[in-house]
Amino acid sequence: MIDSTMNETNRKKIWAISASDTCAGAGLQADLKMAHALDIECGTLVSALTAQSSFGVDAVETVSVEFLQQQWQSLKKDGLPQAIKIGWFPKDEAFINWLADKLSEYKNELPDGWIVWDPVLSASQGGLVSGELSLLKQLLPLVDVITPNQQEALLLTGCTTPVAAGEALQQAGVSYVVISGGDSDADSEFVRSLCFGGSDLSEPEQSVLTNFIIQQPRLDKKVHGTGCHFASAIAAYLAQGERIYDALLLASATMSQIIQQASETPSGYLNAWAVAVDKNGLGNLPADQWPLTLPLSGPPDNSFPKVTQPLGLYGLVDNLDWLNILLELGVDTLQWRVKSLELYEQQYGDGSYARDMKTAIELCQQQNIPLYINDDWPMAIELGAYGVHLGQEDMVEANLLAISQAGLALGVSTHTEWEIARARAFKPSYIAFGPVHPPLSKKLKYPPLGYTNLSNWCSRVGQEFPLTCIGGITTENIANIKHCGMPSAAIVTDLMPDDELVKRHRHLRGFY
Repeated sequence: MIDSTMNETNRKKIWAISASDTCAGAGLQADLKMAHALDIECGTLVSALTAQSSFGVDAVETVSVEFLQQQWQSLKKDGLPQAIKIGWFPKDEAFINWLADKLSEYKNELPDGWIVWDPVLSASQGGLVSGELSLLKQLLPLVDVITPNQQEALLLTGCTTPVAAGEALQQAGVSYVVISGGDSDADSEFVRSLCFGGSDLSEPEQSVLTNFIIQQPRLDKKVHGTGCHFASAIAAYLAQGERIYDALLLASATMSQIIQQASETPSGYLNAWAVAVDKNGLGNLPADQWPLTLPLSGPPDNSFPKVTQPLGLYGLVDNLDWLNILLELGVDTLQWRVKSLELYEQQYGDGSYARDMKTAIELCQQQNIPLYINDDWPMAIELGAYGVHLGQEDMVEANLLAISQAGLALGVSTHTEWEIARARAFKPSYIAFGPVHPPLSKKLKYPPLGYTNLSNWCSRVGQEFPLTCIGGITTENIANIKHCGMPSAAIVTDLMPDDELVKRHRHLRGFY
């Protein structure tokens, strides 16, 4: 007898509030397809029934507020969802009042729950039009993520530019605004979606870039239901516990798959198709089709030297004695990581900071070992270092053009999908992932990556850039790092000088 419980799974859940689409390209059918493709349960609240085909909408019949209330109460018996996705709803004051009341109730009962709204504003479908936007004022402060295309954003706000529309939606109370760019600049080879991150700085990457662009290659297809699928994908990734910026990026990458797999229809206007994807693989999406994140000012105009030597065993040091020991033992790459000029000179004397960095650069040059200076790019340029290593925050302040023009190599730290996408846009000399494990030398605001993420990132990002990784890497777990396909390991604690260093170094050298 087969055990009927062996395949049961406690899946995360979203609710979708929208109209039914008879041709299954958009609406609730799209929400269901997208949720199931991402292994998420999807409860539905039907706001209207439509009669439509790929040629257009023929009829709409809305559902009463009383019946919507019954749907809500029935769904609630099975527990609240991690996210609610809103699509089409009627331009009816009674419905909007009911929805605002229900969303407030949801937020009170589940403060960590997410509300994502895809504002369908087409007047031909009975949607909201600009003359009635005052009805929405009570809804907007309840929405965490709103995903209009550019036409919808301008109509919704009455603004004349997408940037002004994004700012206006935030001022109206929406936490995160994503203005998708599929309906703009059709001659461009890229789709650029504008993202406005708001004032919530609960995750460190949010303080790096509050507003940014998600850029990805444009696919020359006209597809029905992309807005529904995009918003549903965001809701599904958030329900799975993804960080907000990562959810936006992963949903954008997912859309490339959806558009490529779209179904043919008699009208020639394709139906979006939610393929079974996950964040670690996203099907067969090539590395160069993954989105980039850019500042609103556009792509950076920098180029950095290619790393020709393998990064290999990568040691991080903060004094000359330690650097000399690792040079004598043998490493492939070094980083000079002194976090405080003042503390360094208190310990080693006035003027020692610049003097010792200069000496470190010269020693590494003599042995043909690349030395990256952590953070202090002005001094690295002045002293003619091989390269600079920057964290995400440091990239905001650093003069990347000056680093590039000086011919220095650039390494960039990344901790999330969004940060990888940001780093890729700058075309650095290498990208570092971390923390793989909880770091032994310092505390970070990011959770450990684990081996699944590390393996998949190596496979994907390693097609474009040299890689290394950092975070709690020791003799005990170095074999796992190598098994993930990682070509380099950056190590602090297990390369520190003590009586066991030679033994540990020999073991680490067995892998790198």
